[in-house]
Amino acid sequence: MSWLGGALAFTKDCFAWTGVVVGGVTALLLALSLDPWARSWIQLIGARSYGLKGYVYIEFKKGENSCQLTDRGQLFLLREQSNCHDIKLGDKLLAQSGAHFRAGPGISYGSYFTLEKRDCVIALEDKTLVQNGEGLYGDWLYVATVACGLFQ
Repeated sequence: MSWLGGALAFTKDCFAWTGVVVGGVTALLLALSLDPWARSWIQLIGARSYGLKGYVYIEFKKGENSCQLTDRGQLFLLREQSNCHDIKLGDKLLAQSGAHFRAGPGISYGSYFTLEKRDCVIALEDKTLVQNGEGLYGDWLYVATVACGLFQ
């Protein structure tokens, strides 16, 4: 009968731990569903820990009410774009066509790979894009790869 008592105690402990884990996961999911700020910070931490880090060139032509992509900077900023020349830590960018993901800030650095259309990266720094002339703003941005899409 002692083995039965041990099995029941083990089962009781398992149920207790399962409740703790389920409660923690439920609290985390509730926080993520209610707070977009928490969601973006968790994505940023995940990208810093597990994403490939490198540099991409980003460039916009400032219009009256929006920012248009140029041929050299094919990354679309996934937030309100009235102030697109100020990139913030945690901003997500979506590739509109091939964009080189480089080891350093410049074309002299090797390209790890080319971002394909619909690939996403997340900014790992605040950056004010410099004006290159004729309403163009651009610079190299330190980023990490991150999940993109409906179930991000």
